[in-house]
Amino acid sequence: MDQILQVAGIPILTAVVCVFFAIKLLVFKDTDSIRGNMNRKLKDKDSYARYAGILLLVFGVCSLIMAALLFVNTTAALIQIGISVLITALLWRKVEENYGAD
Repeated sequence: MDQILQVAGIPILTAVVCVFFAIKLLVFKDTDSIRGNMNRKLKDKDSYARYAGILLLVFGVCSLIMAALLFVNTTAALIQIGISVLITALLWRKVEENYGAD
């Protein structure tokens, strides 16, 4: 168990945090936990919460895949998480453009 946490502790923790915030978005529609207390209103709060929550769940899964890849090939794990971060950033930007503040 100690070896697993030493090698893949941070990706596992990242996945847990992503799932926590995804639940807050998908179940409770708590967009303030992600956006902070901004005074700007969202165009569509429900759609924003749904798509941002799904995006966080997918990134959490990507973090778990990285944790598994760390035991096989460290280079592959780094490439995989780099691509995942890039895709997540691009999709998050799209969510902000479509459902974010006016």
